[in-house]
Amino acid sequence: FSFWTDRVGFPEGVKILVLPFFSSWIISPVLWLIGAAWTWNLWMLVLLWATAWCSGLLAQQRGNSASGWLVGGLMASQPMLWLAMSDGTPEHVAFWSVPLMLVALHRVQGENPGKWGLYAGLLGGVVAMDSPYHAIFAIPFVVLYLPKLPRWGWAGLIGGSMVGLLLL
Repeated sequence: FSFWTDRVGFPEGVKILVLPFFSSWIISPVLWLIGAAWTWNLWMLVLLWATAWCSGLLAQQRGNSASGWLVGGLMASQPMLWLAMSDGTPEHVAFWSVPLMLVALHRVQGENPGKWGLYAGLLGGVVAMDSPYHAIFAIPFVVLYLPKLPRWGWAGLIGGSMVGLLLL
């Protein structure tokens, strides 16, 4: 048990949970190549870009390309994201998976609903691994899509969610 626990808050100690877990796991090989300081700065820029791009993609799916550019730019300039980059809470910057999950849910209603439902379920697991806050805040948006899902979309979503749950 002591292998998984670090004694941070003496005398009781706490478990350390790296957030955002999935995004950290993706960037971890770069840490060995260029060091911690460079990796942190690169990682924050990549997370900021991914958040802006995925938010723009969601807006583009729901509207048009001009709205996608606008929403992406607005997401990249959010003061909350810039504050999170400077105060060491990167789980708030790793917002990219929420709009990407909603894009997948939106595409369930089109062609290949089983495939997009599977993607949406897997991305739901990624959202929960990156930030429990984002997972809680995304629930109302997911609930809005549920009545519109076709049967194969439901099957894919449940299957992907089960795999995401196992990963969690």
